[in-house]
Amino acid sequence: MTLQDYVRILRVHWLAIVVLVVVGSGCAYGWSLLQPRVYQANSSGIVSLISDNTMGATIASDALAKSKATTFVGVGESRAVAQQVITALGLATTPEALVNQITITQYEGHPDPERHSPGVNRAGGQRSR
Repeated sequence: MTLQDYVRILRVHWLAIVVLVVVGSGCAYGWSLLQPRVYQANSSGIVSLISDNTMGATIASDALAKSKATTFVGVGESRAVAQQVITALGLATTPEALVNQITITQYEGHPDPERHSPGVNRAGGQRSR
């Protein structure tokens, strides 16, 4: 087939092509309106404390960092935060139901081992490789 054949076919069937494109677009738009809305967010934070590299200070800093991270997890799972999200997004749900849908994962280091940077060795405060 040559380019002239394609142009001739397009001229003959242009109305059917336009109708199919409009109907297909309308169906896709209607289907997207029927889908439930899903809200998803990701957040990360670093809790880092500086110590004087003694064994006791390193252990204390590590314990304090873990307790602060646990506190942040508690804030993310709280009813007060869920109520603020419901108000901001105009959701038709309760804080309790929303809190049950929240998943929080806490990592020591980066969740992807390939991107995990060298950190402090727990035992002696030495840098690991």
